[in-house]
Amino acid sequence: MVMNMTWSRRIVLFSIATAYALAQAPNPRAVFDSGLAGSLLSADTAPGSITQVKASEGWGTSTAFASGSWVQINGTNLTQTDFLAWKVPDDFNGNVAPTSLGGVSVFINGKAAYVYYITKDQIGVEAPDDPQTGNVPVTIVNNGVSSNSFFAEKAAVAPGLLAVSYPPFSFFVNGKQYLEATFGLSNHYVGTPNLVPGFPYPFDPAKPGDTIFLYGIGFGETDPPLPAGTLSTAADKIKAPVTISFDQTPVTNISYAGHYPTYTGLYLFALTVPDVPAGDHQILVTLGGQAVPQTVYLTTTR
Repeated sequence: MVMNMTWSRRIVLFSIATAYALAQAPNPRAVFDSGLAGSLLSADTAPGSITQVKASEGWGTSTAFASGSWVQINGTNLTQTDFLAWKVPDDFNGNVAPTSLGGVSVFINGKAAYVYYITKDQIGVEAPDDPQTGNVPVTIVNNGVSSNSFFAEKAAVAPGLLAVSYPPFSFFVNGKQYLEATFGLSNHYVGTPNLVPGFPYPFDPAKPGDTIFLYGIGFGETDPPLPAGTLSTAADKIKAPVTISFDQTPVTNISYAGHYPTYTGLYLFALTVPDVPAGDHQILVTLGGQAVPQTVYLTTTR
């Protein structure tokens, strides 16, 4: 579960956190540069076994995923590597993320996914663009050896906001799931002081008029379009209408709702806190007129 937390939060702080954390990860790439070494590894590699495929934990309650959203694959013997994650720009082809990492590739409905990290029992990928929905096969190829095919639910959109519910830094506190929201581009989080014990950054309630950022995945197409697995280099806008409310009080100023520039597969929502009383408020989000199925809260003061 710690690995889930680590990689989910790294997406939000990609250019900061991964710069030093992932620099410590082992890089076995040189091993695979040799065809002979690759052949020997393939001969000694047992097939991996996928036991679960779902939308990445920490981003809502839906298990379905969509094109361009983050997918968590669990199983056994998925790779021989303890932990390896992509590095930007080393593992990228220009702005396009790698489809193979440490000898591991993942295919969703026969299309190559973008491999963010690999461990022996969990792999994180960004789903490729593909109009197919419903049950689709997911397969891992490790050193040329294929795993079983596991069928998972793929949807046209699978929106979710960042709200981690597992240790070591769970935002599920006193029976409520709080969002991980920040005051703009800072490590200053929205919430009561010391909301999450041991969390390395400060919390404060938001006030009406404050600008805060929310983070999401799976919100679908944007204008202009951004292919899956591609680092965003400019502002865009989610095509489907998005609404956000604090309880029944609508947010009237959403200044940005699109991909987070310099990241891949991550959406950013910049909004002004409406005039609401102090306290906890359920944050209600709709996409294209449909409610995002997630019960989450933020705290305000006056």
